[in-house]
Amino acid sequence: MKTLLLVVSFFLLEISIVQAQTELIAEEDRVACRLSHKAVNRGEWTSRLGKHAVTGKTVNWQAIAIFRLRDRKIAEEWVCRDELGMLIELGVCQSSRRI
Repeated sequence: MKTLLLVVSFFLLEISIVQAQTELIAEEDRVACRLSHKAVNRGEWTSRLGKHAVTGKTVNWQAIAIFRLRDRKIAEEWVCRDELGMLIELGVCQSSRRI
Protein backbone atom coordinates (compact mmCIF):
# COMPACT_ATOMS: atom_id res chain seq x y z
CA MET A 1 0.00 0.00 0.00
CA LYS A 2 1.31 3.44 -0.86
CA THR A 3 2.01 5.87 1.92
CA LEU A 4 -0.13 8.95 1.78
CA LEU A 5 1.66 12.07 2.97
CA LEU A 6 -0.35 14.97 4.17
CA VAL A 7 1.31 18.21 5.22
CA VAL A 8 -0.87 20.60 7.16
CA SER A 9 -0.25 23.67 9.31
CA PHE A 10 -2.58 24.00 12.27
CA PHE A 11 -2.25 27.66 13.16
CA LEU A 12 -4.84 27.51 15.95
CA LEU A 13 -3.07 24.54 17.51
CA GLU A 14 0.33 26.15 16.94
CA ILE A 15 1.81 23.04 15.38
CA SER A 16 3.23 22.06 11.99
CA ILE A 17 2.59 18.40 11.26
CA VAL A 18 3.49 15.74 8.71
CA GLN A 19 1.17 12.74 8.72
CA ALA A 20 1.80 9.42 6.97
CA GLN A 21 -0.91 6.81 6.58
CA THR A 22 0.81 3.44 6.87
CA GLU A 23 -2.20 1.09 6.85
CA LEU A 24 -5.87 1.40 5.96
CA ILE A 25 -8.36 -1.40 6.61
CA ALA A 26 -12.09 -1.24 5.85
CA GLU A 27 -14.92 -3.60 6.70
CA GLU A 28 -18.66 -2.89 6.61
CA ASP A 29 -19.19 0.57 8.14
CA ARG A 30 -15.75 0.79 9.84
CA VAL A 31 -12.39 2.04 8.62
CA ALA A 32 -9.20 1.63 10.67
CA CYS A 33 -6.11 3.63 9.91
CA ARG A 34 -2.59 3.39 11.36
CA LEU A 35 -0.81 6.72 11.21
CA SER A 36 2.61 8.10 12.00
CA HIS A 37 3.10 11.77 12.77
CA LYS A 38 5.98 14.20 13.07
CA ALA A 39 5.25 17.66 14.45
CA VAL A 40 7.14 20.82 15.32
CA ASN A 41 5.49 22.82 18.06
CA ARG A 42 5.21 26.58 17.70
CA GLY A 43 3.70 27.34 21.08
CA GLU A 44 2.31 25.86 24.25
CA TRP A 45 0.97 22.30 24.14
CA THR A 46 -1.86 21.16 26.39
CA SER A 47 -1.88 17.52 27.47
CA ARG A 48 -3.73 15.66 30.20
CA LEU A 49 -0.96 16.78 32.58
CA GLY A 50 -1.40 20.49 31.85
CA LYS A 51 0.21 23.10 29.59
CA HIS A 52 3.81 22.75 28.45
CA ALA A 53 6.28 25.20 26.88
CA VAL A 54 7.51 23.14 23.92
CA THR A 55 8.08 25.81 21.26
CA GLY A 56 10.46 24.61 18.55
CA LYS A 57 10.58 21.01 19.81
CA THR A 58 9.90 18.13 17.43
CA VAL A 59 7.89 15.07 18.42
CA ASN A 60 7.07 11.80 16.63
CA TRP A 61 4.19 9.46 17.45
CA GLN A 62 2.05 6.63 16.15
CA ALA A 63 -1.73 6.57 16.29
CA ILE A 64 -4.61 4.26 15.46
CA ALA A 65 -7.85 5.86 14.28
CA ILE A 66 -11.11 3.98 13.79
CA PHE A 67 -14.02 5.60 12.00
CA ARG A 68 -17.67 4.55 11.75
CA LEU A 69 -19.30 5.78 8.56
CA ARG A 70 -22.95 6.60 7.92
CA ASP A 71 -24.23 8.01 4.62
CA ARG A 72 -20.61 8.29 3.36
CA LYS A 73 -19.69 10.60 6.26
CA ILE A 74 -17.81 10.04 9.50
CA ALA A 75 -20.40 9.40 12.22
CA GLU A 76 -17.97 8.44 15.01
CA GLU A 77 -14.22 8.50 15.52
CA TRP A 78 -11.91 6.82 18.07
CA VAL A 79 -8.20 7.67 18.25
CA CYS A 80 -5.48 6.12 20.39
CA ARG A 81 -1.98 7.61 20.63
CA ASP A 82 1.02 7.28 22.92
CA GLU A 83 0.72 10.60 24.76
CA LEU A 84 3.14 9.54 27.51
CA GLY A 85 5.76 8.77 24.86
CA MET A 86 5.16 12.22 23.38
CA LEU A 87 5.64 13.87 26.80
CA ILE A 88 8.90 11.95 27.32
CA GLU A 89 10.18 12.87 23.85
CA LEU A 90 9.35 16.54 24.43
CA GLY A 91 11.24 16.48 27.74
CA VAL A 92 8.15 17.18 29.86
CA CYS A 93 8.46 13.82 31.71
CA GLN A 94 11.36 11.47 32.29
CA SER A 95 11.28 7.79 31.47
CA SER A 96 11.85 5.45 34.41
CA ARG A 97 13.68 3.09 32.03
CA ARG A 98 17.47 3.22 32.37
CA ILE A 99 19.41 2.93 29.14
